[in-house]
Amino acid sequence: MEGLSEHTVLVNGMIGLCTKTRGWPSTLKDLGYKVEYLEPTFLNSEGKKVNPDILFTSNKLIHALITECKGGVSIENEQLEKYSKINVENVRNWVSVYDASKLSLDLCLASYEELSEKILENIDSQYNFPILVFSLSNFISKINKFSNSKLDQAFSTPIEISYPPTEFYPFDDEDDVSLIALYILRELAFLALNNLHNESVEFEPDEMLDRIHPMWANIHETKKKKLRSKTKEILDEYKKEQLSEHLAKVKGKNTWQITKSMKAFGDKCNKIIKELTEQKKISTYEE
Repeated sequence: MEGLSEHTVLVNGMIGLCTKTRGWPSTLKDLGYKVEYLEPTFLNSEGKKVNPDILFTSNKLIHALITECKGGVSIENEQLEKYSKINVENVRNWVSVYDASKLSLDLCLASYEELSEKILENIDSQYNFPILVFSLSNFISKINKFSNSKLDQAFSTPIEISYPPTEFYPFDDEDDVSLIALYILRELAFLALNNLHNESVEFEPDEMLDRIHPMWANIHETKKKKLRSKTKEILDEYKKEQLSEHLAKVKGKNTWQITKSMKAFGDKCNKIIKELTEQKKISTYEE
């Protein structure tokens, strides 16, 4: 989807592996994995802060899989060193498996075929992290081994894929601001449409993000703060300009208010949505 970073597309691709999604493999789902957290922040065995992209857990295997998605061409040695010092004790209290005392752990990188060679150059033999490579030839292949034998076997041969689903993690705070604005404006227009007979309606940004971001409940608080901040920036911008007659922050509360004609507000939102879509050629619907 236009406007999404390569990183966000990879995150969606990995999440999709633990779902039953038409046209996309369910490799992790078949092994009992689910998304435990997105962008958790915790300390490794040396007391240094780490912030991987996804923490998956499988109750079936009593196993945790930490995944770092690399949409860029390199990974810093410092980051690799910090990840190499993550052990099972660092995540035991983060997981929901039936016997956490028996928990085992793997850490892997996910990248694109055209970028994986650059990343491999930075991975010293002392790390030897497994890498899931998403290729242009529509396959997921594996470099290096997972310690969990069933997980390793599941990726032992290339897995056929199509274009990744993008509905699980529709945007990140670092994605194109126009894309994020489209999701927010569509939700505001929907809110106005459902309150046509009211003079005003209040909403909380968290409630809105929960509706437009399907994985909101799984996102760690550190990332939620960034998404809230980006949402506030967008609301502030439209409050000052195109939606100034209708949109306001409620004084003393963590809420916003839509006032005056709900229909007029909804019409203005839809006009902005159309302009953004035409200018950026962005759509929030699956192709």
